Amino acid sequence: MPDAVIYWQKIGNLRGLPGVPGAPGEQGFMGERGASGPPGLPGPPGINGESGSKGDKGDVGEPGPQGPAGAAGAVGDKGDQGERGERGEKGEAGQPGQDGQPGAPGAAGATGPIGEQGPPGQPGANGPQGEPGPVGLTGIPGPIGPQGERGLEGPPGKLPKGKLWAPNTVAYEGDVFVCDGGCYQALKDTATRPGHSSDWICLAVGGRDGLSVTPRGLHRDDTDYARLDLVMVNGSSFLALRDSPGPCPGDGWQLLCGVGRTGKPGAPGEPGRAGERGVKGEQGPPGARIIRWRIDRANYRAIAVMSDGDEVALPLRELFEQFHTETK
Repeated sequence: MPDAVIYWQKIGNLRGLPGVPGAPGEQGFMGERGASGPPGLPGPPGINGESGSKGDKGDVGEPGPQGPAGAAGAVGDKGDQGERGERGEKGEAGQPGQDGQPGAPGAAGATGPIGEQGPPGQPGANGPQGEPGPVGLTGIPGPIGPQGERGLEGPPGKLPKGKLWAPNTVAYEGDVFVCDGGCYQALKDTATRPGHSSDWICLAVGGRDGLSVTPRGLHRDDTDYARLDLVMVNGSSFLALRDSPGPCPGDGWQLLCGVGRTGKPGAPGEPGRAGERGVKGEQGPPGARIIRWRIDRANYRAIAVMSDGDEVALPLRELFEQFHTETK
């Protein structure tokens, strides 16, 4: 770096002397008025002024309506007894009074006590018993009258309309009610529930659902079975004849379908005559091969796609069902 530049840098770092202050500038425009500040805190209360002079007394107003009578005041204390006055002079003797009216008659005297009752008299003797009258003769029964004509045939009887039973219902003789799936008729007036007393006769009873065969998979010795349960044992199917049928096979089970047996081999036939050798054919095209597999999940099938475009389906549902049954 040149020496002149270094010199001027050193001089520039030195502080210069203060300049002469300039003349004051013109006054700027008055700015907009600022927003009002928050109200100040209330000042201390001022000193009370001097009391004014008492005004003149006003005119008396008209009397108001009389108010209700006030409650009676409390009784005042008893005053002190006054001094005893002087005794007056003795007065003159009065005239004798007239005779009074005669007094009312006195009340009647009390009744005397009742005398004691005398002893009862002795009962009289019984009179003599009369003689019994003669027994009358039995009359001869009259002949049986002829049979009357048969009356007109009455209208066919109708069963009353059935009503739905409700608690606290009173049924009258002949009423028909439906209760718990059955139909009942009252034999007499009763308040009992239909079907729970001899006051009712059953007209119809609701049917019950029939039993059906229930597949239970492979038979297990530690499982309790019910009637019509279907199990598999060594490839054969057995049906339970009762609840808790016991070990299978046994007298509590019925064989439905037994596993087949291997047939006996037949007698060997006579060997056939060898045929003439045919003409050698032309070489055919190469056989088709599997190029990929396609899964049909809806139908449980594995489909092999061949190189010649054909498809061969392999059903797998029965294998899955057997696996599910054996592992259940």
